[in-house]
Amino acid sequence: YKILGICSIISIEKGKGYGKTLIHTMIKYSKKTGKTILGFTNQTKFFKKAGLKTKNNFTSRFIYKNPDTGKEIIDNEGDGIYYEGKDNFIKKTLSTKLPIYINVIPW
Repeated sequence: YKILGICSIISIEKGKGYGKTLIHTMIKYSKKTGKTILGFTNQTKFFKKAGLKTKNNFTSRFIYKNPDTGKEIIDNEGDGIYYEGKDNFIKKTLSTKLPIYINVIPW
C-alpha cells in the first residue's frame, strides 16, 4: 500500500486555525487521490476535532524490521489518526490482529 504519512503538525501561533486548515487540505487531497493518510500521536483530540478518525494504541500494530539485522522495532506509544482512502487500508488493518511491517523506522 502507498499511504501518505502525517508527521509533526506544529503551529507556532495556536488558536488561529492554521492546523485545522492543514488537516482539511490533507483530507481534500485524500478524497481527490483516494490515498489513505495516516499518522500517530498522543494528542488525538485536536485531530479528531479537525476531521480525522482515531484508533487507540494503533502505533503498536506497525513494526519496523531492520533489513540488515532482522531486528524488529515496535513503538508501543501512540494512537492512530487517519482518513481512509479508496484502498480501505485502515479497514483491512483493523479486521486482523496481524502486524503491519513498515520500512520507516520509528523516531
